[in-house]
Amino acid sequence: MKERSLIFVLLLGLAVPARAKEAKDERPFAAGEELVYEIRLLGIETAQAELEVLDDRGDGVRIRARARTTGPADGIFKMKSQASCRLEDDLDPGICRGDLKSRRTVLRREVRFEKESGVVHERKMRNGELRERRIALEPGLDRVHDTLSGLYLIRAHLPPVGEALVFRGVVDGRAGTVRARTVREEMVETPFGAVRAAVVVVEMLGEAEEGATTRAQLWIGLDENRLPLKAVTKAPIGSLEARLIAARGVKEGGELARR
Repeated sequence: MKERSLIFVLLLGLAVPARAKEAKDERPFAAGEELVYEIRLLGIETAQAELEVLDDRGDGVRIRARARTTGPADGIFKMKSQASCRLEDDLDPGICRGDLKSRRTVLRREVRFEKESGVVHERKMRNGELRERRIALEPGLDRVHDTLSGLYLIRAHLPPVGEALVFRGVVDGRAGTVRARTVREEMVETPFGAVRAAVVVVEMLGEAEEGATTRAQLWIGLDENRLPLKAVTKAPIGSLEARLIAARGVKEGGELARR
């Protein structure tokens, strides 16, 4: 199993809505939200992951994802990972950090989005070897996202069926176009019962590094919480599937909060 494939699922993705400040009460998430996922490979539990909204201080919001292997997979890979982003009022990221530890890899990553200069600066330390990359874009860095912040952007601006949200994603020192297209709506079975969801295909367009995960499918609830209920992406053998198994701190008006 490639570690990058697992990370994509866990952290987890044709008109872009007008740029505007996000009012707190309009966001589908708020401080205190905690989502727990079970990750399965070929139907076998492989890992667990959490998505959290840690605080919301008026000048943006901080989000965090954590994951660890479980069961037999833990004996083989022994992987733990964490990623966090500070999002501004418009939900664009200011800085994102992450780390991953497994039996073979120790990785630390920091991405700074320098809006005034239009530069994205990535520092990555893998097994003691430092690599830095500088991506020069236009001043303002309008709709440029890391993987984690991109998920929350999709939640906030979930496109209707047949339409897509387009933004740029920064992965492995490269900036590429990401298209999140809603292809249909359907009912999804969850531990809380059946929930209607939008099925969103997320693709990284253009050339990609060999072995990189460039496509995922998300099922996002259609109530006011817009919770990611399920995610599927390919793995070297079969596919990885993440399913929501617990949700805390969600908005009271949402469907899951009423169950």
